[in-house]
Amino acid sequence: MKIAIAQLNPTIGDLTGNAQRILEAAHKAASEGARLLLTPELSLCGYPPRDLLMHPGFVAEMATTLEQLAKDLPVGLSALVGTVVANPNQHHGGKPLFNSTALLDGGTVQQIFHKRLLPTYDVFDEDRYFEPGECPNHFFLGDEGGGMGDEMAASSPISHSSSLHIGATLCEDLWNDEEFRGKRS
Repeated sequence: MKIAIAQLNPTIGDLTGNAQRILEAAHKAASEGARLLLTPELSLCGYPPRDLLMHPGFVAEMATTLEQLAKDLPVGLSALVGTVVANPNQHHGGKPLFNSTALLDGGTVQQIFHKRLLPTYDVFDEDRYFEPGECPNHFFLGDEGGGMGDEMAASSPISHSSSLHIGATLCEDLWNDEEFRGKRS
């Protein structure tokens, strides 16, 4: 399987422009035979979005833009797109949002994965806005499409033997383990 990496320079707050940059990278990746496109953390809204995240309309518009981007992707190409999603459990003491990546495949948002380790050192203040994810992120991707997690895989026509099991990590999750290294000050 060929994987493409979109090295983008998203503009903070420019959802339409950033979606267009991702779509251009997707068309290039598809023309070069890629099956999966990876985009940077928070590539749809730009990083760091900071207090733009305090505007519910901005987060809602991001969800709409993400759904349209999924429809516009070239057929046969899946993409992991950095985005923000609302936390449905925020009223139970959680932060209002998740720093996430979305698996776009077959014209829809198939799955959302949440970043687990949120940096709060130096210039980073992610725990101000985001709730950490609680579980490892992974999905199955078949040769002809069909990105899915375990709950979707059980009812899918794609067998695990004809698909790849792919882990998805977001930034800090890749190189830090809070239990191993201890809490940063």
